[in-house]
Amino acid sequence: MARIIFIEGLQGCGKTTISEWLSNQMRPWGRECAWYNEDAEHPIGRLYDPEKCPDVADYIETSTERWSDFASREQQEARTTVFDGRLLMCPVCGLLRFAVGADRIVPFIKGLAEAVSGMSPLLVYLHAPDYPPVFAAMCRRRGEKTEEIYVDRHNKSQFAKNREAYGYDGLVQFELEVKAIVEQLVDLLNMPKLAVDITGQEWDVYKRRIMQFVEPFLENNVPDLV
Repeated sequence: MARIIFIEGLQGCGKTTISEWLSNQMRPWGRECAWYNEDAEHPIGRLYDPEKCPDVADYIETSTERWSDFASREQQEARTTVFDGRLLMCPVCGLLRFAVGADRIVPFIKGLAEAVSGMSPLLVYLHAPDYPPVFAAMCRRRGEKTEEIYVDRHNKSQFAKNREAYGYDGLVQFELEVKAIVEQLVDLLNMPKLAVDITGQEWDVYKRRIMQFVEPFLENNVPDLV
């Protein structure tokens, strides 16, 4: 049967690395697996962009329809889909950047989760209770140019303009508001879920925890980790 696994986490928490790793673990088990990273061309559609879809209500309706259509197609396939950041991080960031509030974001994403409920979804949430140092470390790791791009995009956002929260500090404020909405959703969503605190950077330990969580929901036995 079809399964869907959501790997979620704020920037720098390892969701792309872990989602790709998990998808690679599935192939030796004989399970077909499709992995979509957060920057890929997606079957569930684009992020919110007022230039392409100025009406938020229309965007929400169209997105929910696309997710439902995706689930209907995938339920005919005996494979697992691993999504990197597309249930929580991408839509929360995309909408909050344009000053759409949690009162609209939360029910929207609950609707997306409901749309794929027939695929027995699982959620792995990679997080750090003290997030700003993780974000700062990511910016250092990816280089000064990356930070400049992030700050420039943030400074142009409606969120920054409405809050008068510019520059790196304003960007961190934005990320913390994203974190608050995401964690509210993690608590609310009705699906099996695992939260992994990545503060200690013990990735072999985290991978084993994730595999132990995922294993009961898959039909094949899990081999030794690669």
